[in-house]
Amino acid sequence: MTVYNLGMVREEVQKGIGIVIEQLESSGLTVAHHKLGNRMLEYFGVTSEDANKKSDFVLSEEFLMDLPNMAEHLDHVSEYLQLLSNRFQNVSPNDFYSKSAPHSTSTSTGLFRWSSIGTQLMRVWM
Repeated sequence: MTVYNLGMVREEVQKGIGIVIEQLESSGLTVAHHKLGNRMLEYFGVTSEDANKKSDFVLSEEFLMDLPNMAEHLDHVSEYLQLLSNRFQNVSPNDFYSKSAPHSTSTSTGLFRWSSIGTQLMRVWM
C-alpha cells in the first residue's frame, strides 16, 4: 500500500497550478482558479484583458501533481495553452475550427461537421 504525504501532494499540485497560470498570464490573459467542489479537480477560468471573452477548462490534481516533473505533460500543456491563447483572437475563444467532430452533413458547398463546445454548436468546414 502506498502512503502519500498529503502536504507534499498539495505542494506539487500548487506547482502545477502555478505553471498553468504563469503560461496563460504570459499571453496577456487573466486566470482565476479554484478547486471544483470536493473532487480532485481544479477549475481554470480564463478571461481576455478587456474581460469580453471567456473560456474555461478543468485539470485533475493528479495531472497537475505530475506536471512539474513530466516533460511530456509540460509539452502538451504548453501546446494546449498556446492554442487556447490564440483562440482569444476569435470572436469567441470557445468557437473554433477542428479537423473532426461527432456529426457531419453534406451541403452544396461541401462537407460540414458540427461540434459541441459546452452548450454551443459550431459549424466546421471539412
